[in-house]
Amino acid sequence: MDALIKAVKHFIRISGEEEAIIGNLFTESRLKAGEYFLEEGKVCRSVAFIEKGLLRYFVTQDGNEKTIYFNKENEFACNYSSFLPGKPSERSKASGISFRV
Repeated sequence: MDALIKAVKHFIRISGEEEAIIGNLFTESRLKAGEYFLEEGKVCRSVAFIEKGLLRYFVTQDGNEKTIYFNKENEFACNYSSFLPGKPSERSKASGISFRV
């Protein structure tokens, strides 16, 4: 959780009370290589902070996966175009290696 708080503090100042609130908003999850954080066609309902590992964004075109982006350690991950309006995602996000969010 220290890495998450440090990342937030990179953007804004927060108090000890706000640190506690942020800590309560995130729960640790572990995905194994190949497991999905978000699958195409589903609504994104979470924002992740990657403590360890790599997250690959991809789309499927003509039956082939096309990688479009990676998130790495100490970055936030979310499909905001799905998360904010509550629309189904047009891309998938799967862990490239085991990671914690």
